[in-house]
Amino acid sequence: MAERTIQGAIPLADVPMAATRLDRDCLRMGDKEMGKARWDAVTNGADFWSEASVPPALPTDAPIDVRVWLFGSLAADDVPRPIVLRVAQGATAASVLIELGRVLGFERFTEVASGRGEKRSICRLFVDGREVEELSAPLSVRGGSADMEMIVLAGIEGG
Repeated sequence: MAERTIQGAIPLADVPMAATRLDRDCLRMGDKEMGKARWDAVTNGADFWSEASVPPALPTDAPIDVRVWLFGSLAADDVPRPIVLRVAQGATAASVLIELGRVLGFERFTEVASGRGEKRSICRLFVDGREVEELSAPLSVRGGSADMEMIVLAGIEGG
């Protein structure tokens, strides 16, 4: 590929190696066109750049589908994977656990939360990849659904 040079451009040999490719391409174009080059126009067709997808807005009363994935001692052969629960908008991790207890039996979840509704230290709970410490915090849901992963750690794992 032939290099395009413009009169008055800085020679690339004078550009520090730490300069980004965009900086170097802008310098190659010279002062007259400086800043007019879009960075995605100089990346040789890299396709990782795309417009951000925004899920459609949900009505405030629309239910949320929560896919619950159980791991460790919570997972059993008789439990489907994932368990899909439909909860009300503004649901918390605690309300999902209560619904899960209704479906699978509350005795399965005695190691997850105390009788006062606090998450036990041997339980790890994640919603859409982010760890949840407070069960009373509302779920932050995008697009009307969420993934919840839950594990009770064994003693060898730090539980």
